[in-house]
Amino acid sequence: MTNKILSKPLLNFLIVCFWASIALFAFQLIISFRTFFLFSLGIQTEPHILLLGTVFILSTLWIILFFYTLYFFYKYDRYSKSGIFFLFFHLIYSLIYFYRVIWQQKRELFGSYEKEPVLGKSIFLENYENEEINEDEQRNYWRQLWLQAIYELTSMEFQKKKWLDNENENPHYSFGEFMNSYFDDTLSDFDYSHYIGIDWISQQEYEILKEWHSELHKYETPNNDDYDEKAILDDIKWIEIVKKGEQARENLFETLNETEKKYLMDENNKLD
Repeated sequence: MTNKILSKPLLNFLIVCFWASIALFAFQLIISFRTFFLFSLGIQTEPHILLLGTVFILSTLWIILFFYTLYFFYKYDRYSKSGIFFLFFHLIYSLIYFYRVIWQQKRELFGSYEKEPVLGKSIFLENYENEEINEDEQRNYWRQLWLQAIYELTSMEFQKKKWLDNENENPHYSFGEFMNSYFDDTLSDFDYSHYIGIDWISQQEYEILKEWHSELHKYETPNNDDYDEKAILDDIKWIEIVKKGEQARENLFETLNETEKKYLMDENNKLD
């Protein structure tokens, strides 16, 4: 998943700090074992200056990582349960938190009690997970998210407006998040045959999207860099995929009812 909160250089530096912290643990174990072994032989030695210097550098990087994770937690995630673990486990938990939450993004952030809208709509799947809803409501809600995700990936104008906005602070508006919204959050890594089988989409809808979906799935960003959205927007392969998607979206639009058509219309995804 693409991380839009951290710049790529900062994330890379923090990853170095993370591995330095792991190395520090291993280093300390080796030093402790060596000291104990020599002591058992009656040998006493003073730590070498290079050894002390290495420990100091690794410890400094660990402290930097610790304070940054605290800052990140307070600014973006302070309403999560991680605060309890920070309270009791401090430095150790900072490594776990960085790896799972900041680097790998294994869960959503809880920076406030207010949920940010997706495409201007205050609709969130987690709201439904706590309620009993019938199958029709599930289907209708899923289709709304599905159609909105298709719009995001088939509108070059919308992508340029959102991806290249340096003042944008919403992590959703990025290449990686658009792809995740479609493949992971909406399709949940299932093939379309699954959704045809449960009657959430029709065979006709699938046939309209099939070629675009296949090419989108195989797309690789220039230099495998999901962060370089300017290069992606200039990439001939991406431009061709989006154009094919625009045509598929127009064809899909004609098959939808009036309620669903608005999810593929520009007016439903206003450019701020």
